[in-house]
Amino acid sequence: MTDPNNTQTAPDTTQATTADKPKAPVKPKSATKPKAPAKDKVEVIEVVGPAAGFRRAGHTFGKDPVRIPIGDLSKAQLALIEGEPKLISARKEIEA
Repeated sequence: MTDPNNTQTAPDTTQATTADKPKAPVKPKSATKPKAPAKDKVEVIEVVGPAAGFRRAGHTFGKDPVRIPIGDLSKAQLALIEGEPKLISARKEIEA
């Protein structure tokens, strides 16, 4: 039995629900922003020697810095260069 004094009405079923709303297309991550190409890094040893020049481990070093990729040196050559008091050396990573 219905109450004629009851003013409540049933909810409007024609109203769209959140499930009915169209969703924005989802972009794949690869399409959002192109990533900058990965820059390869190479570990080198940078060496400076005396102005007159100095030879060690098969290389000549002078007042201008010389960069040699670590992979191009044997362990013995690397030890000779880094252990030589007449040379100033530092390992660095540079872009290939």
